Amino acid sequence: MSGLALGFPDFAAGHLTINAYSLGGYWTHVGPGGWYTDAVVMGSSLTIDPVSNQGIGATTHGSAAAASLEGGLPIPLSATVSVEPQAQLIWQHVSMNDLDDGVSSVSFHGASGVAGRLGVRLQGRFEGAGTGAGVVWLPYLRANLWRYFGGTDSATFAGTTVIPTSVSATTAQFGLGVTARVSRRGSVFATVDYTTNVSSEHRSVVGGNVGARWSW
Repeated sequence: MSGLALGFPDFAAGHLTINAYSLGGYWTHVGPGGWYTDAVVMGSSLTIDPVSNQGIGATTHGSAAAASLEGGLPIPLSATVSVEPQAQLIWQHVSMNDLDDGVSSVSFHGASGVAGRLGVRLQGRFEGAGTGAGVVWLPYLRANLWRYFGGTDSATFAGTTVIPTSVSATTAQFGLGVTARVSRRGSVFATVDYTTNVSSEHRSVVGGNVGARWSW
């Protein structure tokens, strides 16, 4: 973690570990022509472990709830390539318990936020051959414009000092990935994304996911 600490901007103050256990459900509808809507609800239990560079740390817990609604329409460009405009709206609420590291106590105020996304995905579809016969490969490139709307998080130190943080931001995201459908119900996937700020807030994130999915 870096920020304003000990009177210095962008000071490397320590590190933060967050573990989450989540449970959710989703509903997908696919219409004529391949257009789709996805609805997701999810709840998470959080464990947060901040540690300073001096080795001072503490543990606290929290919870999060989220809901998402997404839609898209694939437009064929050829027999194997399509372009898909997408739109998504996400609501999230996070609350955290108080924290005391022996030096100071910190109280966190629960906050809600809304994020919107407009994006486009360029996807291919290729049938496996030889030893990979029967596998359907779905590589893709994607670009998204995210907008995080309003809302202010705040933390109270030692019961008296309140520090608010605005969560409004606009970011651009670029990514690539591939999904392999290994059977009618099973698939595996891998993705990597890069996110950077568009508005004045500084943000630079590289992330990735690897997973498997089974449908029934």
